[in-house]
Amino acid sequence: VQAAGAPLLLEGASVPYNLAPQLGYFEDETAKQTVNQVIAHERENIFVPDNGAGINRGFSTNALWASIEVDNRSKAKSWYIVLGYALLDDVKVYVKVEDGPVRLQARGGDSLAFSTRAVKVAPIVLPVTLPAGKRAKIYLRIKTDGTFFSPIHLHNDFRLVETLTRDQIRNGLYFGALFILALYNLLLFIYFRRPTYIV
Repeated sequence: VQAAGAPLLLEGASVPYNLAPQLGYFEDETAKQTVNQVIAHERENIFVPDNGAGINRGFSTNALWASIEVDNRSKAKSWYIVLGYALLDDVKVYVKVEDGPVRLQARGGDSLAFSTRAVKVAPIVLPVTLPAGKRAKIYLRIKTDGTFFSPIHLHNDFRLVETLTRDQIRNGLYFGALFILALYNLLLFIYFRRPTYIV
């Protein structure tokens, strides 16, 4: 269990990490603040913890900022933030490593062309570099015309591939079953000539 205010320890054993319970949230009502402006006001405790199972803010025209500090004690430096709700319009992730400058590391969302995504899959997957043996602060900016809702996890390379493969198999089985049912009803319609089989 993480102590209150302590960074999330990345040790590899608990991957993927559910980030939602430890994220702090700040709603920018102007939707115009830059990451540096947000960081400048961070000492005023603008980020409020939620402890929920996922990002859940309903409908809003505001920009939602979320932040979390991590302490990477693993050997992995390539990580992926995965937002399971694919209909968020615009998501940016910034990373500030210890006393270094804050940098935009990835951008995603359904407002961007699928071909421009860093990882071309249905969920929003944002690659981030977290140097081994160092602390880093992650800032997410989310702007959407729909609902602010999404599970959010942090994966390493192996776990990301494992999760996406499992999801693809599950989706394949689901749509395969639907296709078989549709084909079965079509054959019944051809045989019996009853339109109820294709309604």
